[in-house]
Amino acid sequence: MLHRLGHLDETAKKVLGSYNEFIGMLADEKIRSHLEELTEENADNDPVHQQARQLSHTFRDGLLEFFFDPKSELEVLTKNYGVF
Repeated sequence: MLHRLGHLDETAKKVLGSYNEFIGMLADEKIRSHLEELTEENADNDPVHQQARQLSHTFRDGLLEFFFDPKSELEVLTKNYGVF
């Protein structure tokens, strides 16, 4: 479907790129262990956690751009069927 919405190419790169990078972080045993052992008190100052957090924000922002795009029918479909 993404190929039919060429005006959303950058949005698709944002969503898929951030998702891929986040999954890559979780696939790295060292990073995953670091995040699992990280305490809530230390999370705000931890660069690995901050990177993962930024990726999640990029992913979220991309999804919002995609599903609420006014140039395609996705905005209408999202409002009618995706938001409860």
